[in-house]
Amino acid sequence: MYSKLSFFFLFFFFTQLSFVTAQVQQKSTKSSDEDLKERLLTKFKKFKKLEAEILTNYGNIKVQLFPAQAPITVDNFIDLAEGKKEFVDVGVEGQEKVVRPYYDGLKIHRISPNFIIQMGCPLGNGTSGPGYTLPVEPSLLRSFDAPGMLAMAKRDGRSDGGQFFITLVPAKFLDESYSIFGKVTEGMDVVQTIGKVPTLPNERPKKKILITNIKINRTLRK
Repeated sequence: MYSKLSFFFLFFFFTQLSFVTAQVQQKSTKSSDEDLKERLLTKFKKFKKLEAEILTNYGNIKVQLFPAQAPITVDNFIDLAEGKKEFVDVGVEGQEKVVRPYYDGLKIHRISPNFIIQMGCPLGNGTSGPGYTLPVEPSLLRSFDAPGMLAMAKRDGRSDGGQFFITLVPAKFLDESYSIFGKVTEGMDVVQTIGKVPTLPNERPKKKILITNIKINRTLRK
């Protein structure tokens, strides 16, 4: 009788311990993301405006970034564009970690007519990224209510660390499911031209469309 009771209490103890540990780990992860958001929001307060200029072989696309709504996403995008963040180079044997401008030379690998154009995959086929993912940062203040919205693609329920898309049309059914981190302010004609490039059945463009560089412009508050 004593051994059965001992077994029961030990089983109960370790079950509760596992449950508490899982809860603590979950809270720790959540608080870590929230803490990062708070620190980045403080960092971005000094900027009146943040813009990115996406240079392609089809023309240039200027976008206003939204750090107030998607601080983690914007910070990651800027660091990758400027070569300040380490990522996994899937294009070399051994997939070494490197630090260099991530987007330079990558293809716009997906064109979904009357929907989106997508880019940011080192392999050019939509299957790869920088080797990590990001938390999704949906915002009630931002919507896919117009063409030209920038948002991160998703992988396993999280934002892909590097791939993003630009909408060709309003797509409000995507609201609250993706991290909208910017909007096209100039060069929407370039986006629409790219969106009309003929594609293969898998939505791969028949012509090579490349990002040559992404420049980040910062305007400080006075």
